[in-house]
Amino acid sequence: MSRDPGAVQWVGNVGWRQNEQTYDAVRFKSNLGHDSLIAQYIFGWENNRIFGDQGPAARRDFGMRTHLINVTYAHAEPLKVTGFAYLIDANDPFAANSSHTYGFRALGTLPVSDTWNANYEASWAYQRDAADTPVDYDAHYYHVMAGLGSSDLGKVAVGYEVLGSDNGQAQVVTPLSTAHKFNGFADAFLNNGGPRGLRDVYVSLAPALSIEGLTLKFIFHQFFSDQGGDNLGQEYNILAKYPCNKYVSLLYKFAYFDEGESGAPESRMRNTLQTTFKF
Repeated sequence: MSRDPGAVQWVGNVGWRQNEQTYDAVRFKSNLGHDSLIAQYIFGWENNRIFGDQGPAARRDFGMRTHLINVTYAHAEPLKVTGFAYLIDANDPFAANSSHTYGFRALGTLPVSDTWNANYEASWAYQRDAADTPVDYDAHYYHVMAGLGSSDLGKVAVGYEVLGSDNGQAQVVTPLSTAHKFNGFADAFLNNGGPRGLRDVYVSLAPALSIEGLTLKFIFHQFFSDQGGDNLGQEYNILAKYPCNKYVSLLYKFAYFDEGESGAPESRMRNTLQTTFKF
């Protein structure tokens, strides 16, 4: 399962972990007779988390009755649209993870010249409490991004993401997501900013390099609370990836989070070196 064009942000496998997140589920997928259309429905009854069944109860696998629906229409490169509904009913003691989320996502790539392309993404979702969630709430999610790229120079993108709050009582939750991928590699906001929610203004730069296969990316995040707009800090990320051959690849990630005002997570620095083997 995947932010697919509508979903890893909402439903993912946390693939960078040695013990990935998996699901006990069934999936039905069809194009309904249209080449440009993909419709899928997933029913899941178990979330097998990265921590397994060891450690504190709050980290263990949990049962659920979850319906995941998305429909994607790819008109052409300039426009791909997905509508989705993610209905999560988690068992105790994870009832707080239950929610109903409805939204859409649009993205595409537009040629600007012979060497330059522009790309964009726009997403919105509405979420409310469901099942045995202890707090009655409703909150909104927004994400907009615009980028510009050239094969000779590289790519730059600017984005703004809001994981909304309902008056500081509760925030948009993403219990099945690959959260590490989106709001900084330091994992300072795996809780989506807590009840006050989170706003993330980010800039990414991926220069074109002369070494074939080498990928280098720099990302800056400025975080604010959605409720109150308090400065929650800044984060600096570096990602480098290199395929040694068709069987082995290397990945390095650096993250430094500099805490903001009172109530923000503490400053932290992380270095990650990952080797992937394929057979």
